[in-house]
Amino acid sequence: MRHAFAVVLGLAMFSVVNASEPGQSFDCSDLVFGEPGLSCTALVTCAPGQGLPCNGPGTILTTDNLGRLLYWVNTPVFPTCFTDRTQWRQELRVRSGATETVLASVEDRCFGPGTNEEIFDPGGVHFDAVNGFVVVPMGSFCVGSCTYSSTHWVAAISGFAPLFEILTSYSPIGSVAFRVPSHPEGLQGTDHFDTYYGPLTASKDFSHAQPLRCNYPATIPQPGDYLEAGIVPDPPSRQGYYYVTAATYQGETRYGRKRENGVLSGRDPAGLPPCALATVGSVASLR
Repeated sequence: MRHAFAVVLGLAMFSVVNASEPGQSFDCSDLVFGEPGLSCTALVTCAPGQGLPCNGPGTILTTDNLGRLLYWVNTPVFPTCFTDRTQWRQELRVRSGATETVLASVEDRCFGPGTNEEIFDPGGVHFDAVNGFVVVPMGSFCVGSCTYSSTHWVAAISGFAPLFEILTSYSPIGSVAFRVPSHPEGLQGTDHFDTYYGPLTASKDFSHAQPLRCNYPATIPQPGDYLEAGIVPDPPSRQGYYYVTAATYQGETRYGRKRENGVLSGRDPAGLPPCALATVGSVASLR
């Protein structure tokens, strides 16, 4: 069965500041960004003819820490200013559900009669999940009456959510406490948290996790808020407890990750029991 879906393409782009001049090699300043907060820097430049790292293999599709699909495409420009070649625009796009947006783009340009300046098709991207930036091998060359050789560089497009704006970092001194990350478990926001604990064993069975604190705080949590879930009871001798916090946003619940056959994925929230309010005696703070 053929499935139909709507695609909304965001075309609003932000102006370029101090772009390279015609007759000069392209660089990061030529990228036009379609989302506020993005920027580009060159991680490394390569000599003409040098292969790795500037011509390294790329990944056709990747995802960022918010679970959005990232990919690089090239599209022809019409009408074109070129006379004997196709003029192209290179675009970094992101898809979230049925919505597609151009995050960054750079376009070939004309430079005098019979002279064209063109961007290499990078062919792929890599997302650095720890630091929150996209790595793209790029390059440019001139066809015709040129004054510069082809250039290659590795661009880092920054401004994506890094890892530690996704994961909850606990401070288990006294009560289990943490500061709210900006995108808990990769969600766009959070309506509430539920915290559980259970015995440390070789294989954790989260279906038997014990609620420590449920449906908190009383108001919508904001990034940077300090929350306390309560005090985990003392475990039996020579044993310990794990604790896990589930984040819920607009009906979607996420709580950590698992690795199976080398693939990292989110845990199934159906594996957690319903969260019933923990006893008052086990809760250190109800803030």
